[in-house]
Amino acid sequence: MKRVYLWLWGITTALLTAGLLVQEGLWILDSYNDDAAEYYQQFVLGGLWSTAELYDQGRTLEELERQWGVPVREVSPQTATAALPLAHPHLQTAWYEHDGREHYLVRSSKGTWLRVGPFAAYPSTPWGGRIALAIGLAFALGVAAWLALRPLDRAQRAIASTALAIRDGDLAARVSVSDMRAAPAIGDALNRMAQRVEKLVQARDHLLRTASHELRTPIARLRIGVHLLAQTDGDRDAREAALDADLAELDSLVEDLLTHARLREPDRPPTRQRVELAPVLDALVRTLETPATLRRDLQAATLDADPKLFVRVLRNLLANAVRFAEQRVTVRTYESPHGTVLEVHDDGPGIPEARREDALAPFGTVGPSQGHGLGLAIVADILTHHGGTFELAASPEGGLLARTVWPPTAPG
Repeated sequence: MKRVYLWLWGITTALLTAGLLVQEGLWILDSYNDDAAEYYQQFVLGGLWSTAELYDQGRTLEELERQWGVPVREVSPQTATAALPLAHPHLQTAWYEHDGREHYLVRSSKGTWLRVGPFAAYPSTPWGGRIALAIGLAFALGVAAWLALRPLDRAQRAIASTALAIRDGDLAARVSVSDMRAAPAIGDALNRMAQRVEKLVQARDHLLRTASHELRTPIARLRIGVHLLAQTDGDRDAREAALDADLAELDSLVEDLLTHARLREPDRPPTRQRVELAPVLDALVRTLETPATLRRDLQAATLDADPKLFVRVLRNLLANAVRFAEQRVTVRTYESPHGTVLEVHDDGPGIPEARREDALAPFGTVGPSQGHGLGLAIVADILTHHGGTFELAASPEGGLLARTVWPPTAPG
């Protein structure tokens, strides 16, 4: 901030100095132009003509001095020769400057040259006073700049201190409102950013802790299964099938983790195209093993989405619905002002409204026996990636309603 202060002070002082110099130059141009000189000389020449006439009439030099208020002396013709002539139709006149004061010469009809003066120089402010005034104004500008930048300096220090605290691991650090009165929008933006960073880091830590726990379970089963497989030949096929199932679970979990991480990173927009809903739903239903009845209400036949990511969304929603449904699962689609809506209903126990946000978190749990892994979290990530929305609500069928809204592809 010192650099900014010195820069601002230097700029304002330079502008002030330039303004004073321009003003001085304009004053000089205005005061010493030909029109001003002619206007001034008209009065001087009139006075000189009167002086010569009175002198020719016999007035003494003392009387002329009293009339002029300045000395009147006779001078030699050589002095007049060295002076600068003034234009007069009937008189010979001239002037010269000595020690910053002006002297005027006039030749009487007797041939005598009279010098009138010296006259005081044209009145102007002394340079010393001008310099003192400029210094005073520069000092005043410096004080004004310091007072103006002081709140900004406080805000800058608060921002720097908070940023360093966040860098050092204090994710709860925030800037004070009282320190940001000069830039409240910046302070609010920084606090929002810090809050977002804190949530992301907490979510990352939670994801790592939960993922490590979730990974240990199939790995432990694999270790036990391999140990038992090596000790006995009996029931070998069943043990191999169990190992394959554990490997598939482990592979699916790793894939979910990678998908979740990839969708959270800034990336190019998804490749969207028209997706036929009925064929995708038929293919997924054939892979489900459930006693629940699956009903369809497809008022919208297509939507715009990345085909692979859409299949992932529908598979996760159906798997979650089938897991908790008691008798039936319903898939419904329709058009809305915001895009194509895809809903999956079930008649299971549902999720209390206060716990629905927890169900959308990675490996979120809403009860002692209700864990949702990464399925719903990935659905939320994919809809955000598409610019759509995903929400959980109470289903008219008594269970959970999972609603996704897929916006249409922007033209062009």
